[in-house]
Amino acid sequence: MIGSIGSREDERLARAAVEALVAGVDLTPRPGLAGGRRTDGGDLRWSAEALAPGLAAAAAVARRVGEPSAALRIELGAVRRSTERTMARADGGRVLHHGAVWPLGLLVAGAALAPRGTAEEVTALAGRIAAHPDRRAPRTPTPGSAVSVRYGAAGAKGEARAGFPHVRRALAALDTARHAGAREPEARINALLAVMTTLQDTGLLHTAGPYGLREVQDGARDVAEGRLSLDDFDRRLRERGLRPRGSGHLLAAALFLDGRR
Repeated sequence: MIGSIGSREDERLARAAVEALVAGVDLTPRPGLAGGRRTDGGDLRWSAEALAPGLAAAAAVARRVGEPSAALRIELGAVRRSTERTMARADGGRVLHHGAVWPLGLLVAGAALAPRGTAEEVTALAGRIAAHPDRRAPRTPTPGSAVSVRYGAAGAKGEARAGFPHVRRALAALDTARHAGAREPEARINALLAVMTTLQDTGLLHTAGPYGLREVQDGARDVAEGRLSLDDFDRRLRERGLRPRGSGHLLAAALFLDGRR
């Protein structure tokens, strides 16, 4: 009976994380990012659904291990790699949400460890899990890790180990916008822009270098401060092939935690 209850809760957490990812996809416009009204939105939603079993497994592992330990980090690493392979098969090899499994998996695990925990408590637990090395991870450097070393950027691992400061920043932006009377889509766009202004997105650094990253950061700040329209910012990023996917993933992570408050 207890196992059945735990399984239902694991599936509930996974479903909430997938729905948060889909909610981010459905925003229009998402500057430089696929989704919204565009034809690839359906593919992105299908891809998000492929993450559900892996995220449920992350919750189940965390519940079984019971603490943010090195053992949990190793098991979550194995779950993440398996989930990314499953997503790649579902996407026909495109891996449309590549990188989303890392923050969502850690936060789902943190939520499983602290079912009644606040957003701050869950992000702190996720940071403690991420602080442990994954001793079974492949030793081959990734583009993200190579860029982190080259430019001194925190990257996805640094963001997680710090307890997801940009996720907390997005949550604060959501609250500020809502209290100011913004409609929900506008509040979520504001949260996305808040992340973009300061995130050292290693995906952008890899594809566009520091100048491309700075263009995204400065443009997001200009939109937030009313000097540039959101549509013009979106058009500029698409014309130059600048895709701030890391910010989109962290918005989804924030929406996941927001739904638990």
